[in-house]
Amino acid sequence: LHYSFNRNYRCFGTIGRQLTGLNILNLEDGELVTCLAPHIVIHELMHVVGLWHEQMREDRDDYIKVHKENVKSGYESQFVKVGSNYASTYGTPYDYLSIMHYGKSVFAKPGTISMETVDPKYQDIIGTAKKPTKNDYKKICSIYNCRYCPGATGQKTTMPKPRPPPVTKPVPRPRKPATARPPSAPAPAPRPQNPGRCYDQDPYQCMQLKSSRNLNCRYDPHFRLCCATCNSIPPIAPFPLPFPYVPPPMPFPGPWFW
Repeated sequence: LHYSFNRNYRCFGTIGRQLTGLNILNLEDGELVTCLAPHIVIHELMHVVGLWHEQMREDRDDYIKVHKENVKSGYESQFVKVGSNYASTYGTPYDYLSIMHYGKSVFAKPGTISMETVDPKYQDIIGTAKKPTKNDYKKICSIYNCRYCPGATGQKTTMPKPRPPPVTKPVPRPRKPATARPPSAPAPAPRPQNPGRCYDQDPYQCMQLKSSRNLNCRYDPHFRLCCATCNSIPPIAPFPLPFPYVPPPMPFPGPWFW
C-alpha cells in the first residue's frame, strides 16, 4: 500500500488487490479540503480492501434514482453501475447507512442533487455515516473468507477464548531404597577445659570449623572449644592506613533509594 497526502488530488484509493501488487491511497490535507477525518479515512481504506460505492450496486435503481442531468461533467463514472462480473454484494441488502454511500449532492451542479432515495426518509441520511455498518463488515469478511466477523454480528467478539494449557502434575521421582549405614563410632565427648591448659575440647569439630573457615577465635565459645587450634593460627595484622580514616559526611539524611 502506497499512501500519500498530495494536495489538489482529493481523496481516492484503488479498489481491491491490483495486478501490479501496489495499492494507491491519497488523503489530501489542505486548507480548504481535508481527507483526514476518521470516517473519510475508513471509507478510503475500505476501497483498498475491496469495497465499491454502495450507489454503484447493480440493483441500486430499486433504491435510489441517479439524476445524471445534475452530475458535473467529468464525474459521470462515479455513478455507473458495477456488474456482478466485477463485484458481488455477498447477499447483503442495499444499505442506505453504509459508510460507502455518497450523499445526495455529491458531484452535483450547484443547487441540485445527484441522487434521490426511493424511501424519502433516507434522503438526508445517505452519506452521513461515521462508521461502517454490519453489512460493510460482512462484505469484507466474505471477500477474505474470515472465519470470525465480529463487526457483522454486532458483537464485541465471537472468537472463543483460548483455553489455558493443560496443567501436568510433576511425576514424583522414585525414591531409592534406604540403605543401612554402617555403625559409626560415637563421637568423643568434649573434654572439660582445665584451668591453665589450652587444648581442643573436640578436635574433630575444631578441624571441621577451621577447614570450612567458620572458626571464629574472637568468639569466646569457639576459643574455649578450640583453644589449641586458635593458638596455632597466626594472627592477621591489620592493613596500615597512611592517614587516619574519617568517614565522609552524608550530604543529606537517609534513607536513600537507588
